[in-house]
Amino acid sequence: MDLVPGSKDTIAFEIYSDEVAPIIYCQGHALLKPTGGEAFVDIDKIKSLCSSEPITAEKCYAFFASKGIDYGPAQQGVKALYTGRNVILAQLVMPAKLSHSTDQYMLHPSIVDASLQAAIGFLIRDGEFHDDIQLKLPYALEEMELCNPCTTKMWAVLRYDQEKMDSGFVQKVDIDLCDHRGLVCIRMKGLTMRGSEGGIGRNEHSASKDTMLLYSSWKEKDVVKSETERSVDTQRIVVLIAPHEGEEESVTQRLDGVSCVTIQAAGKAGIEEQFQSCSVQLFEIIKRTLQNMPVGGVMLQTVVRANGNESSVWGALSALLRTAQLEHPGLISQLIEVDTETGTEKLIEIIEDNKDSPEHQVRYKHSNRYVIDWKEMESKSVCCPWKDKGVYLITGGQAE
Repeated sequence: MDLVPGSKDTIAFEIYSDEVAPIIYCQGHALLKPTGGEAFVDIDKIKSLCSSEPITAEKCYAFFASKGIDYGPAQQGVKALYTGRNVILAQLVMPAKLSHSTDQYMLHPSIVDASLQAAIGFLIRDGEFHDDIQLKLPYALEEMELCNPCTTKMWAVLRYDQEKMDSGFVQKVDIDLCDHRGLVCIRMKGLTMRGSEGGIGRNEHSASKDTMLLYSSWKEKDVVKSETERSVDTQRIVVLIAPHEGEEESVTQRLDGVSCVTIQAAGKAGIEEQFQSCSVQLFEIIKRTLQNMPVGGVMLQTVVRANGNESSVWGALSALLRTAQLEHPGLISQLIEVDTETGTEKLIEIIEDNKDSPEHQVRYKHSNRYVIDWKEMESKSVCCPWKDKGVYLITGGQAE
């Protein structure tokens, strides 16, 4: 684990594997603050709002198994689920094989995992699981509050916002982990659950047999403001690649609250050497940004001038930016490509216009704005390019 002092008395942390090429498992910011006293949840009241007949552990884990997820005895911590409107009450019991390790953790992984498993209660319809239900995986967590140590027997109260639940692919859940008295021990807020585009544990009968091949193209599109409200504490950084003289100062003066960073191309080198040099510099900027990530996150806009074939080369930077955003939920990235003839005033206008845009890659050509669009190939007889049980190495791409 790495700990780095952050802003506003926070501590940035990163948990990763101890390997030559470490795998990052978790990132975030920690803050020490008073708990504000003990908080209790009325378990009996919540139970009265739920169905009288609980969903048993046997039924829960049988459903998981039917979806291709087999939890062993040491991973089965859900004893019963009570389902209500927009709420799930889960009775959790630490497996006997792990009870000796209770005192070793404040946040016991077995209990936390069981509370996440309990989210399948939101998929129950008319007291039953259905085969057409798509499981969702935990993806990101906005905040976790540690109040008291976990115990061997606990209650988990899961709540969701109906509007966010109905968004389909993504939903957000809040979880309170309480002891047998209802004392809140752990609070998880804004747990994002995402569906798998290919499904989870899908078998050969449920998987689609159709093959669709798509290609990317540019389509003209006006600026549209993102539906997701950005935090007022979000820091905004503009990265200018090979800017005109005095452009960094102009951007800083004209755009309130913006930090401007420049990247210089490698002199008279060819486009390949320039791209390599700028990619390395951009990577270092991203790395420094993540190491000092503020609580409100960062909006990183990268701007480059390019024409003709150079646009496709510089466009590859979007993969680097998009990958960084996928791995770090607090980072919002955007690549803006403009014509080489674009002046400073117009450039500043474009940067400001796109600050609330949801598109990750934007291209301006002759004052027209374009974004990436995916289209299906027109061939009516598309053959599947993959062999059954074949092994393939997939590299590159657009970080989607």
